[in-house]
Amino acid sequence: MNKIKPDEVYHLAAQSYVDYSFDDEFSTLNSNINGTHYILSAVKEFSQHSKFYFAGSSEMFGKAKVSPQDENTPFHPRSPYGISKVAGYHLTQNYRE
Repeated sequence: MNKIKPDEVYHLAAQSYVDYSFDDEFSTLNSNINGTHYILSAVKEFSQHSKFYFAGSSEMFGKAKVSPQDENTPFHPRSPYGISKVAGYHLTQNYRE
């Protein structure tokens, strides 16, 4: 990040197999939440001008009461994977603010 100083950073990586997230929730939460946090921290420290894209998931909505979901639909994740994506969303929001 320090050397390249990209204009844009696309964070698409995650342990995204929902069934596996129930088998090893600690690994899913650790890799997805910490991975997002490490990238955000690197952008903040070394490349503050970079635009950051965080890939969300429909799993963040879980059992949504409305369909289709939109920006006003509350999160209700039903898996460790969904929880990790909501945490990544809030980390991203926090760094932006």
